[in-house]
Amino acid sequence: MLEAQLDAWFGQDLGGLFAIVGAVLIAWSLKRAILPSWRARGGERRVRRVLESGGFACAHDLLLPTGAPGGWTQVDHVVALPGRLVSIETKTLSGHIYASERARNWTQFVGRQKHRFQNPLHQNFKHLMAIRNIVGNGVPVAGLVVLAGRARFPKGLPGGCCDLAGLPEALYLLRGMAMGAPAVEFLDRLKLASSEDRADRRKHLRDLQTRYGADGTLILPMAGALAGGVLLWLAYS
Repeated sequence: MLEAQLDAWFGQDLGGLFAIVGAVLIAWSLKRAILPSWRARGGERRVRRVLESGGFACAHDLLLPTGAPGGWTQVDHVVALPGRLVSIETKTLSGHIYASERARNWTQFVGRQKHRFQNPLHQNFKHLMAIRNIVGNGVPVAGLVVLAGRARFPKGLPGGCCDLAGLPEALYLLRGMAMGAPAVEFLDRLKLASSEDRADRRKHLRDLQTRYGADGTLILPMAGALAGGVLLWLAYS
């Protein structure tokens, strides 16, 4: 047994130590793998509460066809204002973000870690195109990125973005001088076009991984979980 050989080398029973370290590694791995998704969903829920408490007519979490064969795009929120629709992309970010409206990527610093990710304004542009394909030219479609996390922007928020507290004001500014009732019938069209099929959502995720590469942030959690499993096996075998 490997554990017995290690005990002989170190002169003590390592089973308990292996169990503790293995459990810690697995817990850390689960946290690293699950926490980003949990934070993102939390941000979307906070945006949803602000929209609904403000009395805005809206739809949430729509998986819309892009117009390409088998293509899908996921839209966080669509708000119906008098005279227009607004596609909202929610980002729940932390750390310091260096961003500009036209940059292809934004840069995030969390401590000493640096991470580059797609400009969400560009990401939201794809959502606008999908919405326009469905509703036609009957109503203009605008885009807005809402930063629902605690990230700081040393150079200021780029145009087309707002924080959670500024969301109602941003929507009122987008409303402008338009009058009349919100175009709720266009929301109904989007809901009908949205897919509820899990297979379509899985395909959408695979397409994103193909286009932008597999999520490298999962490599360390996977390695940690594997190492933790090995240590637990050694502890109890």
